[in-house]
Amino acid sequence: MPNGLYPVWPATDSHIRVADLYQQFGRDPRLPKLLSGRAVLNTIEDAVRRGVLAVRCVRSDQSEAWFWRSGIDVTDWGKNADAWLPGQATLNALSSAAVLPAALPGLWPKTDDGVKLSDLFAWFDGGHFFEEETQPGYPPEARPIPKVDYAVVKKAVSKAIQDGGLWLVYGNDSVFQETPTAIQMDADALLFRPPAALAAMDLLPMALPDAWTKEAEPKTTVSALYAELKARRGRPWPPKLFLDSVNAALGQGFVHRASGSGPISSLQHDGTTELTIRSAAPKPPEPPPAQTPAGRRASSLAVLSISEIQDLADQIHTLSKPLAGMDPQIEVRITVKTKADGDLKLANSILDKIKAGWKL
Repeated sequence: MPNGLYPVWPATDSHIRVADLYQQFGRDPRLPKLLSGRAVLNTIEDAVRRGVLAVRCVRSDQSEAWFWRSGIDVTDWGKNADAWLPGQATLNALSSAAVLPAALPGLWPKTDDGVKLSDLFAWFDGGHFFEEETQPGYPPEARPIPKVDYAVVKKAVSKAIQDGGLWLVYGNDSVFQETPTAIQMDADALLFRPPAALAAMDLLPMALPDAWTKEAEPKTTVSALYAELKARRGRPWPPKLFLDSVNAALGQGFVHRASGSGPISSLQHDGTTELTIRSAAPKPPEPPPAQTPAGRRASSLAVLSISEIQDLADQIHTLSKPLAGMDPQIEVRITVKTKADGDLKLANSILDKIKAGWKL
């Protein structure tokens, strides 16, 4: 770099041929000797990803391909590429990664506040800088941002929204992981970091009480739920993310459709669909405990699964020690569903072998 430890790059030049950088290491005895030009290419590509350099590649048809804050996807680019100081470069292309918060620290707010699209355009006027943290704990260094036409920046932003790197809100429109329209890409549109995923619990009455009725089994509609979520979060949520969360809540049984079946596919067509939270089905009454013979004491009734029966078998010898001299007995009953495809005849024959007369 100009004004660095070694005067390989003339301080008065805005750019230098990449091939000349490598050859300089063989000409200047003050520089270390390199076994391969790949070392220079790797260093330059790393600098391009970091935004410290820009690279221009001239194609066979004399058209130009520019790279900044991205990888370099031109074959053998080191043979005919120029390395540029970003502050003196004007790019004709921009990667979608170059407009993300991670690529422009110091300009994007650290909070979840939005950035106007017009402000992001202005960052690429050739006079702005981003802040690079070179080492943890050290003050960040200002790095110049190259000049890029707003139409090129607009294309990069649109691609970032489509890829899920940015979230656009314009009026009541909320666009994420889809291509925004020309109208939505208004200069006053706000750009945000990707929205956090919604859990099923974020849609229930405890999180959105004003969206639900106060009945024993609360009710709402898809559109009312979306409107309350918008009010709570302060901005319209991406419809696809919202509907994915609603369908997840339906699938997990947190929420039910009041009528009909199937997933919710559209706010426009399914907005009036009623949703409800059903009360848990009352537990069946437990059978009265068997009469305990006089002089004996019974434990509380416990329902054990097959695996818990095996745990009881493993611990029975440990249990017998504190109950020594108390003649412990175990009362066992098996319950099964009445409508099932099991073989009761075979099961009863097994039970009878364990205890004569024991059966379902």
